[in-house]
Amino acid sequence: MQGGRAPVARWKLDDASGSRSAAAGTGVAARAGTGVTFGVSAPAGITTPAAVSLDGTASSSRAGHGRKRLG
Repeated sequence: MQGGRAPVARWKLDDASGSRSAAAGTGVAARAGTGVTFGVSAPAGITTPAAVSLDGTASSSRAGHGRKRLG
């Protein structure tokens, strides 16, 4: 990718079941909205033990002071 701004945060989205935020690999943690479920089984062939499920609702997360959408 050429030009543009560098990412300010990165989340693996492999947080434990029951988590209410996504731990940041870079940047700040993102608090999950109601449509986010952590700790679901990862798809077959993926090496991470857990994944996140996003139900498609408009519920957003908060990262730092701004609003960021997971998904």
